[in-house]
Amino acid sequence: MKLLEVTDTTYRLECDGKVVDYPRVTAILSVVQDFSAISPERLAHAAERGKAVHRAIWLLEAGGDGSGLAWDTVHSELVPYLQAYQAFKKGTGCRIIEKERLIVSERYRYAGRADLVVEGLERHQDILDIKTGEPYPSHALQVAAYEGGYREMLNTKRTFGRCILYLRDNGTYRLVRPVSPHDFAVFLAVKQVYDWRQANGS
Repeated sequence: MKLLEVTDTTYRLECDGKVVDYPRVTAILSVVQDFSAISPERLAHAAERGKAVHRAIWLLEAGGDGSGLAWDTVHSELVPYLQAYQAFKKGTGCRIIEKERLIVSERYRYAGRADLVVEGLERHQDILDIKTGEPYPSHALQVAAYEGGYREMLNTKRTFGRCILYLRDNGTYRLVRPVSPHDFAVFLAVKQVYDWRQANGS
């Protein structure tokens, strides 16, 4: 499986010699998210902040060329979020197994990218998603989708932990572990609605 292109709503992949477009998990979940009460400017700023924090964490974990994060290049607004991430790692002692893991479900036709796969939290391995905004109910569905796709890719019935790490602008963090066994089924139901809307142009 080869990643060809990423857009705001899809992953274009080459699977068994065929080019396919799979919707992103975040695009699917837009069906059940209502941010109409938040100004477009505030939403755009939050999205850019989230991308910047994720990029900085990737570098902090020796992403790219392995040189790490140059702290003198980090915008002051981002520093507390990165301090919160460091506090999380120190407080839990978890180990990073994979970062920015591409998750693809050929069975259910969706794709996404899990921020981290870690050891030492809930189970032997945990799917961890990082958020810099307020908690939202669909976040649990997002990590359930990643966990389900990860199991499919590994061809295993073993379950993995699902964790959401909320980084705050005061340097603290909150780790949430969704436990509902129905989250993946709910995600698949949302995907049916998403597919219907795509097919009917709505």
